[in-house]
Amino acid sequence: MSEHATASLAAIQPLFICLGVPKAATTWIHRQLEAHPEVGTTTSKEINYWSSNYSKGHDWYRKQFPNDRHYKLYAEVSVGYLRKPIIERLANEVPEARFMVSLRNPYERSWSSYWQSIRTGTFRGGLDEAIKTLPKIINDSLYSPGLTAFLDSFLPEQLHIALYDDLVANARVFIREIYSFAGADPDFAPPGLKQAVNIGRRHSAADEAMAQVQTLVKRMGLRRGHLVDLGLWTPVERIYSRLARRRPLPSLGERDWEILDEYLRPEVNRLESLFDRDLSRWRVRPQERIV
Repeated sequence: MSEHATASLAAIQPLFICLGVPKAATTWIHRQLEAHPEVGTTTSKEINYWSSNYSKGHDWYRKQFPNDRHYKLYAEVSVGYLRKPIIERLANEVPEARFMVSLRNPYERSWSSYWQSIRTGTFRGGLDEAIKTLPKIINDSLYSPGLTAFLDSFLPEQLHIALYDDLVANARVFIREIYSFAGADPDFAPPGLKQAVNIGRRHSAADEAMAQVQTLVKRMGLRRGHLVDLGLWTPVERIYSRLARRRPLPSLGERDWEILDEYLRPEVNRLESLFDRDLSRWRVRPQERIV
C-alpha cells in the first residue's frame, strides 16, 4: 500500500463499518449514525467500497466521508460485506476497525425479499419458483458463513450483533447499544427515532429526494441536528412520510413457511451454535405466533 493510500485511511480513523444485511433496517441505522454529532458518516448509504468499488482506491473512499476532522469516529453502512473475500480484505486493510451486523429473522427477511421482487416486477410467481430463479432470496438470509469468516479474521470483541427484533421492541435501547459499541456518546437521542425505514415501504421518488436533501445538508457543513434546532427537519420528515407511505407485507402463510423452513431451519440452528444465543422464536410457525 502506498503512503498516500495509507494516509487516506488514516484520515478516517477510528472506523466503524456495518457489514449488512439487506432488509434488516440498515437504512434506519445509517440515518441514526448520521444524526449523531460525533459520527462522520459517508454521504450516502451503501457506497460498497470494500466490494464493488474497491478498485477506485482509498483516496476515493476517504472522499465519501466529511472533510472536517472534528468527528470522534467515522462510519459506513453497506449491506453486502458479510462475505469471506470482503472480510479478508477488511482484515488486511483495516484490522483495528469495529464492525456491526444487523440480523433479521431469516424467514421474514426472505419473505420480504420475495415480495420486493414481486412489487418491483423482477419476478411473477410462487415462492418456490422465485427461490429457484432468484437464489438471493435465500442466500442473503444465510448469515453463518460470513460470520464464521469474520471470527476467523477478527476478534469477537470487534463485532456487535444487532437483532432486528430488538429494534422493533425498543428502538432507543437498540441504537444506544450501537452508539456505545462504536465509541460515540450513547446518551445522544436522535430525532425521528421511532421512524422505521425500508421495511415494507413503497419505493418512490421520496427516497431519492430525501437522499439529495441529506447530501446537500452535509455538503453545507451542517447536520440533521442543525435543521432540528431550526425547526426545519420535522416538516421534511412529514412530507417524506406522506410520499413514502408504507405498504403492509402480506402475511407468511403455512405453505410458504414450510418452503422457507426447509432452507432456513438449519441456518438458525447454526447461528444458535455459533453465538450461543436462543433464536427459537425465529422458527415459530405463523399460526403459533402470539400477536
